[in-house]
This record gives sequence, C-alpha cells and structure tokens, in this order.
Amino acid sequence: MHKPLKNQLLLVLGMALLVTAPIYLAINQRNNSHKPNPSQQSQYPNKLVVTRPEDKADHLPTLTKTITDETKIRHLYEDIFALPTPYPGRGSCPVDFFARYTLDFYKDDANILHAVYDPTGCRSIQLGDKKTRVDQGNTIESDLTQILGLYGKDFYGYQ
Repeated sequence: MHKPLKNQLLLVLGMALLVTAPIYLAINQRNNSHKPNPSQQSQYPNKLVVTRPEDKADHLPTLTKTITDETKIRHLYEDIFALPTPYPGRGSCPVDFFARYTLDFYKDDANILHAVYDPTGCRSIQLGDKKTRVDQGNTIESDLTQILGLYGKDFYGYQ
C-alpha cells in the first residue's frame, strides 16, 4: 500500500473512532444505569415467583412457580440488567405470540422488581420502571428454561 494512501486510511479510521467512541460510551452507560451493584448484597432478591396464564389455544397450562435458590435468582436478575435497551428506530420484529412470563423478584417479602418476559417476537422484557430490555442472545430464555425445567413446546406453546 502506498504511504499516502495508508496515512489517509489511518486518518479516516481514527476520525471514525473519535466520532463513535462517545456514542458507544453513552449507550453503554444508559444500558448499565440500573445494573445492581454487586457490593450491596442486601439489594439482591432471595425469592422469584414466575407466573404464566393459561393459554388453551397454544396448549399452555397455568404456571405458578416459586424459586428460592438464591444463586439462580441472582444470576437471572443480573442477566436481566445486563441486557441492552432497544435502539431507537429498531426495525420490525418476528411474529409475537404464545407465552408470556411474569417475573416477580422479592427481597424477603418486598417486591423489588416486576418484569414481563416475552420469549417470542423481539424477545423483550418489560421492567416495572417501564424500561424495556432485549434478550438478543437468548440469555434470559436460557436462564428461565433451566430454572423452570421447561423446554421447547412446554416453554413456548404451540398451535
């Protein structure tokens, strides 16, 4: 590569980095603004109640399950807050149907987070503070299927 062309390429790449770095940092800060602080053990939930309403059309019975395994609960709780928020102007999502799961996290008897997880479509999780996160890597789906012991049609339903 010719030296002037190489220098121009390096200049363009450097400029692109200067322009995109502040945007990346702002998005990262926004995504982690509600992330729990691991040094504050007392803020983590010690009980999770998962519910799903009956859906006869999709062959899903009513589900209510209480989980008290604090390691699993903490892992799911942290994974939720590690998820990204949707980008403005995000395109359309696949068809959204079948199951929805309500997740209520408790610290002792106090509800500290109410969330609704939609494992189909955009795979979003709506938090109680009206913030939405997106399960792009199926992290929440994986955590929840393991916690509930439900997989495939038993987790999603079918028509």
